[in-house]
Amino acid sequence: MLYSFVRPFVTIFHNVFYRIHYRGLENIPMGKPVVFAPNHVNGFVDPIVIAIACKQKVRFFARSDVFNSSLKKRILNSLSVSPMYRIREGFAEVKKNEQAFEECKKLLAENKSILIFPEGDCVQEKRIRKLKKGLARIVFYTEEAFNFEKDVLVVPVGLNYSEPTKFRSNLCVEFGKPISAASYANSYKENKAKAITDFTQEIEDSLKGAVVVQKYPENDDLFKQLCLLLKPKLLVDKGFEVDNVEQGYLMEKEIAAKISNTQNVNPANIDSLKKACEACLVELKKNNIQDALQLFVPNTGMLNLIFHLFVCVLAVPLFTVAFLVNAPAYLISGWLTKRMVKDNVFVGSFALNLGMIFWLVQYTVELLTIKSLLGNYNALICAMAIPILGMYLLFFTSYAKKVLRRLSAFSRVNTLDAIRAKHLTAVVEAYRK
Repeated sequence: MLYSFVRPFVTIFHNVFYRIHYRGLENIPMGKPVVFAPNHVNGFVDPIVIAIACKQKVRFFARSDVFNSSLKKRILNSLSVSPMYRIREGFAEVKKNEQAFEECKKLLAENKSILIFPEGDCVQEKRIRKLKKGLARIVFYTEEAFNFEKDVLVVPVGLNYSEPTKFRSNLCVEFGKPISAASYANSYKENKAKAITDFTQEIEDSLKGAVVVQKYPENDDLFKQLCLLLKPKLLVDKGFEVDNVEQGYLMEKEIAAKISNTQNVNPANIDSLKKACEACLVELKKNNIQDALQLFVPNTGMLNLIFHLFVCVLAVPLFTVAFLVNAPAYLISGWLTKRMVKDNVFVGSFALNLGMIFWLVQYTVELLTIKSLLGNYNALICAMAIPILGMYLLFFTSYAKKVLRRLSAFSRVNTLDAIRAKHLTAVVEAYRK
């Protein structure tokens, strides 16, 4: 099937586009009926980053309006995607969910895995929306058919993007502990509606534990500012790199919890924190410092900086080759995405998949050209060299950015010291009140 064919390519390209870290992989049951229940923030990327982490094949259920042509239906079915109908599409359409329920029951009866988004809609926010009860109904519909002996397990999955639309941004995927539907057998037999509500609530509570929850929308900007100004400092103070994916996710959870607690206990401190963040950002802008991470660059001395600059200069020729044979596909896909996609929910999905297609086309054209000009042997060498150069391009770009950040910080060390001493300290003090 198409699913098995594209899986290796999809795995590689998703790990290129995002810096992915998985937590709780041991919580994925094997040889049992499983329903993955993730939050939904990033279009078609969300189900894929879960599927590529699982050894077993996963059947996705997506909103039905995607299946609006016979060609799309065939392609999506080959990719292990089935339709699920929503009330907004009309009562007549929702009645078709009986077929979807039957498909779910059949798959779970065969100890297979399915994925359903219990929130329903895809929204980019640091919150869990009230879960729909459809997932619980599917699970209990299956268990009831087997007298609650099937033991269907629901695995909450938290998808935590630092910036869902940005290339090489962080993504921490956390698999929560499985929730057994069989444990609700007596409750369901006594009161079906209550069992469904309680089961849904347990899934929601567990899902909240696997994601960054910024509870109050009015503090969203404050959360972003603290992630920009404070998260790097807290990571550095604990001995971690500022770009550590897992620890960055855990620090975001800590910051979000701190904001929510402060809002509940002492709202006045929220205002103080907002003012401190705003003052720090204004000072950075006034001094034309666009990269706030310069505040957290360690001073390792001029000789060390000169050495790394020298390494960068030596690496430029190989970087140029790597750029020319890999980057055009992603640059074109990024350019097209900005002009064609207006909804942020689908920016990451569009850019990633378009980049994958363009790169594969570019790679094929390059190999055919080399084969026609230099023969099969050289084409074979290039077939192995081009992807390796692509990995080098990612590594060197990250390395060069860090070196240039150090150079910029070194050139304005007095200004940065002043901002740290006055404004960043004020942010830290307001945060710790």
